[in-house]
Amino acid sequence: MLPLRAAIQKAKKDDLTIRKDDVRVNYNGDSREITLEVIPIKGLIGTERVFWFCSSRSRKLIAISNSPVGRRLKPIGKGSDKQQTEIVQAARLQEELSVTREYMQSLIEQHEATNEELQSANEEIQSSNEELQSINEELETAKEELESGNEELTTLNDELHNRIRSWLHLTTT
Repeated sequence: MLPLRAAIQKAKKDDLTIRKDDVRVNYNGDSREITLEVIPIKGLIGTERVFWFCSSRSRKLIAISNSPVGRRLKPIGKGSDKQQTEIVQAARLQEELSVTREYMQSLIEQHEATNEELQSANEEIQSSNEELQSINEELETAKEELESGNEELTTLNDELHNRIRSWLHLTTT
C-alpha cells in the first residue's frame, strides 16, 4: 500500500501519470514484483478526484474523497474490460492534451519574449541610427566650414601673390 499511496500522492500533486516499476508486493503469501501505474482522470465523478490504478495483475478505478473529514481511497469498481480500456484511453488522451497545452503555452511565452527582445533591439537600432544621422549632419557642417575656410585662404593667398608681384614689379622698375 505504501508505494500505491506514494504514487497516488505524486499523481495528485503533479496531475500526471505516475509509473513505478519493480514494486514488491505480497499476494496470497507469495512475493511478486509488479509495475504500478496511477493515471489521474479529470471530471468523471462530481468533486472527487479519480485515478486509474493499473498493475501487472489487476486494474481498478479509485476515487479520492475530498471531504473535510479526511481523504480516503475507495474502489469505484472494475467495470467491463471495454469500459476500463476506454477510461484508460481517455485518461491518456487527457494527459496528452494537458502536456500539449503546456507545451503550446511555453511556445507562446517564448514567442512573446522573443518579440519583446526584437522590439527592444529595434528601438536600440533606431536610436543608433538617429545618433549616426546627427553625427553625419555635424560632419556635413564641419565640411562646409572647412570648404569656406579653404576659399578664404585661397582668396587671401591670391591677394598676397598679387601684392608680392606688385611689390616686385615696383622694385624692379
